[in-house]
Amino acid sequence: MASGKRKRKSHPAAPLLPADVGDDDIEISDEDVSFVAKNFQYAGFLSSLDTHSITKQILGINSNKKMADNLELYYEKRAKFASKGKEVLDTDSAIVSDVLPVKSLSGELQYRKFNTSSATEKEVASLGHKKLSKLELRKERKKAKKETQALSKGDTQVNKSSSHLLALEQLEQDLSEEKRIEEIKAQMAELGTAVLADPENNLDSLTELQGLCSYRDSHVSSMAMLSLLAIYRDIVPGYRIRLPTEKELEMKVSKEVKQLRDFESKLLKCYQRYIQFLVKSTKSGSLSKAATRCITGLLEAIPHFNFRDSLLSATVPMMNSADSDCRKLSCNAIQSLFLNEGKHGGSATVEAVEMIAELVKTENCMLRPDVIEVLLSLAFDEDLNRHSEQAQEGGQDRRVEKLQKKHVEKRKKAKHELAAQLREEVVTDFREASAMPDAAELHKLQTQTLTAVFETYFRILKASINSPDSSLGSSSASFRAKLVEYGPRPMLGPCLNGLAKFSHLVSVEFMGDLLSLLKRLAGGEIKGGTPLSFRDRLHCCVVAFKIVRNNLEALNIDLRDFFVALYNLILCHKTSRDDSDGLVLAEGLQVMLWETRQHDMQRVAAFIKRLAAKSLHLGPGEAISALVTIQHLLQRYKRCQILLENEDGGSAAGHLCDMQEEEGADPDLSGALSSVLWELSLLSRHYHPAVSRLATQISSIATSNEAVKATLNPTEAILLYSSNNGGFNPSVQLPKKKVKRRFYPAYSVKEVDVHESIRECSEMEARQMFRSHFQVLRDIKENEALRKQLNKIIYTLNLFKAKKMPKHRKNRSPMLL
Repeated sequence: MASGKRKRKSHPAAPLLPADVGDDDIEISDEDVSFVAKNFQYAGFLSSLDTHSITKQILGINSNKKMADNLELYYEKRAKFASKGKEVLDTDSAIVSDVLPVKSLSGELQYRKFNTSSATEKEVASLGHKKLSKLELRKERKKAKKETQALSKGDTQVNKSSSHLLALEQLEQDLSEEKRIEEIKAQMAELGTAVLADPENNLDSLTELQGLCSYRDSHVSSMAMLSLLAIYRDIVPGYRIRLPTEKELEMKVSKEVKQLRDFESKLLKCYQRYIQFLVKSTKSGSLSKAATRCITGLLEAIPHFNFRDSLLSATVPMMNSADSDCRKLSCNAIQSLFLNEGKHGGSATVEAVEMIAELVKTENCMLRPDVIEVLLSLAFDEDLNRHSEQAQEGGQDRRVEKLQKKHVEKRKKAKHELAAQLREEVVTDFREASAMPDAAELHKLQTQTLTAVFETYFRILKASINSPDSSLGSSSASFRAKLVEYGPRPMLGPCLNGLAKFSHLVSVEFMGDLLSLLKRLAGGEIKGGTPLSFRDRLHCCVVAFKIVRNNLEALNIDLRDFFVALYNLILCHKTSRDDSDGLVLAEGLQVMLWETRQHDMQRVAAFIKRLAAKSLHLGPGEAISALVTIQHLLQRYKRCQILLENEDGGSAAGHLCDMQEEEGADPDLSGALSSVLWELSLLSRHYHPAVSRLATQISSIATSNEAVKATLNPTEAILLYSSNNGGFNPSVQLPKKKVKRRFYPAYSVKEVDVHESIRECSEMEARQMFRSHFQVLRDIKENEALRKQLNKIIYTLNLFKAKKMPKHRKNRSPMLL
């Protein structure tokens, strides 16, 4: 070292003892007693322990005093400072540990300890729940030493020490909070079981359980709300509670009636407080989903009970919520309310529909489509209108009879009044016993529902004609945000679907106004702003035809404007990846051309020509849908078959027009009867086999004796032959496998030519050619064998001649001879 001084060797500290535990807190199990009794011989070292040295090492008590006095002073001093919350021990290096050490896998003992020179006993207890490593323990010691120095010097860093103590306290609170939550869960289970077992005597448990709904932990609060939901579903009676009036309270009643009144009043108060808390919780972020689930659950389970209007007023705005889960729960609850009218008699349906209409009016028709789509779940009884009409006719007949026999009724007035009173009492008792509402009351509720529904639909149609940019609320920032999020007309599609479904229930008085609005929308007559889409305009045409078709007896309206709109929209259609626009077009063709009787052949021919020209640019499914419509129109209207036979380009039927206008706006003035369906010749060569086959069949309608009728309507055709989802419908057959031809190099050029010519011949010729070919091969093989044999014979003869020759000639080769 530079200073020349030696460092003292630091001796390791003695093992630390756990914190003091009272005798009453010590619990000795039977296993501990049996273990000590079994291994008693290993505990002999305890009697020879040096307790004085251990006490001096652990507690830091001086050895010059008596040990007993020092211990008493130490514990008195400790108790005194513990009561004040400022325990300071004598030594700076005193360490407190609250549990026994833990042995790691490496064999090292780990203690949970803390320096008590700068910490209170509260910090020590809180750190006992936190496992600290050696490095963290050193950091805690250094931090505590700095804090003590700051306190002694009066430094300004006292706030840091206080924040450290607060963090230690927070750790202890978190650990104790978990135990508290488990206890609360057990308490909720006990309270719920008690209420379900005996509701009349344990209603106070509902108040305690409702108090847990305001707990600071959102998880506990949500569990309490859901528990109350399950309880109220079971204990709520099947009737609406009516509290007694003041006069009824003054009357003397039996003990059972009084108990029932008390139970109902207490239950109603608890239920009211619960609903108020749920409505308030829907606006908080952490409890909004749980509160929405509880409100919708109550509305589905007990719609007949009190405070239904509070539940509806909270559920209807949630149908337009930005949260998809809350929006879905609210919409499902309203749909369940419409489908299960037996639970509430139809009154809740009227309230819900009127609230939806008021919401649409307040928000200026700028809502999500889900708000209006729930109205499609409504169901109306058409027989109620007939019963009401019969009742009115019967009432008129009775009035006439009363006028004719007025003088007789005066004499028997008292008798008739008594009979009518008795009759009303009998009818009332029967209605209460059968639990079914009166037909007149049901008709009244249904009329109110229809009025609210069509009022909403008319408001949406009028708002769709006017530009959203020029509306009253367009100046606000919230309206502009809705316009960007929802689009210019988000509710027009569900509105048209509803009008198409309930078109048979529209009153004749409003039919003219409704058709005029639809005509303006189909023609695209919008006051500025974003124009209507192809789908919405075509949908307006379809809805108008459905309304007229369902009210043929009461209406006599010319739908020429809608035919003109459809004629122009066919050219505007563009093929997309999905079949949404194609399905709307197929539905329009089916409703307006397929199912409707046409009287103007020029109009029919114009549609046939327009569809044939558009089919060249459509996909397979949409093209087949258009061709099926053309086939149906040509078979139904024979005069239009001239389009298949006209070779000169003119006919007597088209004398009003010199030539056809391909892009004309009016089908009645297009001169289509003077044209030819030359598009069919191109479609007969289409890559799709179904399109080409159908185009060929249409081309032969005029010449064939047996006409093939269309078996599919346009909607079925587009669904069957659509290929937008991938694949090819119907699937294409794989080509046959071609057998590879073998090449024989030993063959001559003529033989190869023979093989190639075989494929072009018939079967008999091929057999003859094969027979002659293989005959030549056999002859060649036989000739080769004969030549070999001839060569052998010649060779043998030459050898024989060479043997008989003279000697002076033997030197020559025998082959030369």
